[in-house]
Amino acid sequence: MKKILTIILSLLLSLGAFARARAEKNYVIDEAGFLTAEQRDEINDCYEDIYEDYDIEVFLAIDYSIKGTAIVDYATALAKNKSASTAVVLALNEDYYFIDVEGALAEDFKPYYEYLWNAFSSISNVDGGAIAFGEAVVSLVSDKNSTIPEINSVPILDKITYVVDSADLLSIDEEEKLARMIEEEREKLGIDIVIVTANSLHGLSPQAYSDDFYDYNGFSDDGVLFLVSMEERDYHFSTSGSCIEALTDYGLEYIDKRVVPYLSDGEYYKSFSTFVELVDEFVLEANEGEAYDTNNVKRTYPAIMFGICPLIGLIIAAIYYSILKGQLNSVSQRTTANSYIVPGSFNITKARDIFVNRHVNRTPKPEREISSGDSGGGSTVHISSSGTSHGGRSGKF
Repeated sequence: MKKILTIILSLLLSLGAFARARAEKNYVIDEAGFLTAEQRDEINDCYEDIYEDYDIEVFLAIDYSIKGTAIVDYATALAKNKSASTAVVLALNEDYYFIDVEGALAEDFKPYYEYLWNAFSSISNVDGGAIAFGEAVVSLVSDKNSTIPEINSVPILDKITYVVDSADLLSIDEEEKLARMIEEEREKLGIDIVIVTANSLHGLSPQAYSDDFYDYNGFSDDGVLFLVSMEERDYHFSTSGSCIEALTDYGLEYIDKRVVPYLSDGEYYKSFSTFVELVDEFVLEANEGEAYDTNNVKRTYPAIMFGICPLIGLIIAAIYYSILKGQLNSVSQRTTANSYIVPGSFNITKARDIFVNRHVNRTPKPEREISSGDSGGGSTVHISSSGTSHGGRSGKF
């Protein structure tokens, strides 16, 4: 009997130690105070079960004291401080959310960040969303779940980046210069400009790859992406939001003619930097009231004209001077006026100047040419796999 009591007591102590171990591991950090103690315990128990069944730690961190994009570093640090083979973190502050996965399944989870976020955000209350987030994590490692969406094979970025040179077409210095240019335009225009190079589109069309890359990587509603794929030497411009109207079909054709020749010549940085400069011009024109289009064409003057025009002016002036000089060939020079004066007849009593003739050249100011608009204008719009509207233009270089 004594031996049985000893065994029972040992079991109770073991269970108590196990319960304390479960309680000591805190998977929910709620500095914003959204959750009650009971809700935190429920979420924590759910995440503890995931850890025991799948060796995956799931963390929910809500902290409004962490400002701006610092939430990214916070989430990454939390994920790296893991005890399991894999850690999945959803961190939120007042303005941003960030999902990070560290460990053995990090690469497997990357294409599904949007899926995980949708699981959380589709539930109106935080505790329900947190449980749904954990269930979505389980669905990704469970063969029994058939609700996982088919994710397009575009790269999912760890953080928002505006120059993604996967094909290594740019030097580090060129990437940095482009990134600075784009950041200036973002502050100036309030749009995202994204440059993407790829070695393969993984079976997707240039249009689908560009649209999905923009949609699934969290760029702003208003923006434009320039894709270059070396696989089949494809390029594509994808516009979104207000940029669909600012960069019309006419506008994209205009930009095409000025940036694609640089691609063909292997001058990739020149192509991308010219693209950013032209986007600036076109968006500014649209912001001022009317986008460049078939009824508001953009005038182009070749650079050589700035040197030729003054030269043409000098030639015309020289010809005009020669003609005037030729009309005076019948006049010969005399050193005195004695030949024209009758002796004793020239007596000046009064003198005044009289303006007897005038010749003025008037050149009318050229009026701005405006096309009739009958040829059509605007942007051709399509819907991407995410359900978002995009404009665009594709081609080969």
